[in-house]
Amino acid sequence: MLLRTKVFLAVFLIGVGLSAFIFFVWMPGVEANSRDNLQLHTHSKLVITGEVLVPHLIQNNLANIYDSLDALLQTNSDWVSITLHDKGGNLIYPLSIQAPPDGLELQTISHEVKVRNVVFGVLTLTTDVGGPLSVVHQQNVELFRILLVSLAIALAAILLMLDRFVRKPAKELTIAADYLAKGNYEISLDTRTQDEVGSLARSFQAMRDAICENEKSLHTAIEVAEKASKAKSEFLSSMSHELRTPLNGILGFGQLLDFNPKEPLSAHQKQCVDHIMSSGQHLLDLINEVLDLARIESGHQKIELTSIPLAALVTECVQSVSPLADERAITIKNDVAEECSVVADYTPLKQVLLNLMSNGIKYNNEGGTLTITSEAPRTGWRRIYVTDTGPGIPEEMHNALFEPFNRLGKEGSNISGTGIGLTVTKRLIEAMGGNIGLNSADGEGSTFWVELPERSVAN
Repeated sequence: MLLRTKVFLAVFLIGVGLSAFIFFVWMPGVEANSRDNLQLHTHSKLVITGEVLVPHLIQNNLANIYDSLDALLQTNSDWVSITLHDKGGNLIYPLSIQAPPDGLELQTISHEVKVRNVVFGVLTLTTDVGGPLSVVHQQNVELFRILLVSLAIALAAILLMLDRFVRKPAKELTIAADYLAKGNYEISLDTRTQDEVGSLARSFQAMRDAICENEKSLHTAIEVAEKASKAKSEFLSSMSHELRTPLNGILGFGQLLDFNPKEPLSAHQKQCVDHIMSSGQHLLDLINEVLDLARIESGHQKIELTSIPLAALVTECVQSVSPLADERAITIKNDVAEECSVVADYTPLKQVLLNLMSNGIKYNNEGGTLTITSEAPRTGWRRIYVTDTGPGIPEEMHNALFEPFNRLGKEGSNISGTGIGLTVTKRLIEAMGGNIGLNSADGEGSTFWVELPERSVAN
């Protein structure tokens, strides 16, 4: 609801309430007060009349009584009738009582005529109060009309002032905020007024200047960070290539020493060569994963999305990790349906599944189980689960799981790894438009899942 509408409704409701109070409470109160005042005034006249009649009543001078009361009736046009009874209740004046005319608003007042607490008679006066009260009512109606006109003028004046001093600046502030939200920092407001609106405009200007400065600082920081990230990626890529060349030579010569039938190695020499080959292969895996991470972060990882039959890919990955599972007596269960498929890049998705399956085997309990399943959590998406029966991952470590080079305390264990695989996996899944997550608790095994858009094989 607009501010103008709210203020209009507030003023209108106040006006309606005030008008109702005046019409239903104040005006009837004024008329009632006028009626009481008329009654007091009439009673005062009646008292004076009684005092005038006392001598005549004492002397029993009926002629003077009749002349006095007749004169009073003729003088006071609002008097309808006046009667005088003696102390015994007998009618003295007039000779007979006549019924008053119809259509009058009558008021009757009685007064005992007495001297020193001796009652000589009772005067009863009937007056027509309709005329005076109608004048008061008409005055009230005119006052009510003036009030309504004044209220309408006040409402119009309030709305004009509101439009000039509040609504217009508020609209300008709203437009300025919209421009600011769109990144336009050239908009400015009138800050000359010293009221609350001017204070708000000055605060907005200060906020705009602060946002502008912060955005400049942010752009500078982003440029520095992008340059640093690019330099880091280039350094990692260059160093990885430089390290892989001599490492391949070391591994090659180690293989020659290990499989040279002309010069067989002694048991101790073979043990040393095996250590060289194992350490070298671990270092090569680390370098390859660093290269993968550097390639993804530098944006050189090209993704070509196609429809991939999921069951065939999972079967291929299971076959690849089966030798590793056999070494630890891990049973692999492949429950992926034949008909489902996902939209992804074949090679990166295969790398993702191999990473998850390899981790599920390496960090599983000896003789445990690795289960691969899939489901459609919502329309148009396919989720792949890789579940192991290992020791599980405490919930407080979940956030650090996808950080590079973080093995969650397994660095000193006999389980090989670099701490980069899950980072690469997450980056690859997100590059293909998917999601990754896990469900795990300490001592309850772990379930890693990846989610990708789904498409039927027929398409």
